[in-house]
Amino acid sequence: MSPSDNRLTDRRHILVVDDEPQITRVLRTLLTAHGYDVRVANDGEGALEITRGWPPDLMITDLSMPKMDAPLDENDLSRRQ
Repeated sequence: MSPSDNRLTDRRHILVVDDEPQITRVLRTLLTAHGYDVRVANDGEGALEITRGWPPDLMITDLSMPKMDAPLDENDLSRRQ
C-alpha cells in the first residue's frame, strides 16, 4: 500500500455545523477536496446525533444555530455519548 492509499483509509473526520446551506456546501467541498471525511449538520441536535456514531476529530460550528441554546463544545459531546 502506498502512502497516498494509507492517507485515504485514515482520513480525519470533520463535522461542519451551520444552518446556512451555502456555507456547509462550500466547507464540505473544500475539505473533501483536501482529503477529509466531512459530515454536515444543520443544527445542534443534528450535530449531537451524528457524533453518537461518528466521532469527529474537528468540529466547525456556527455560534448561533437553531435547536441549540449555547455553542456546542467537547463537554456536550462527552455527556451525550
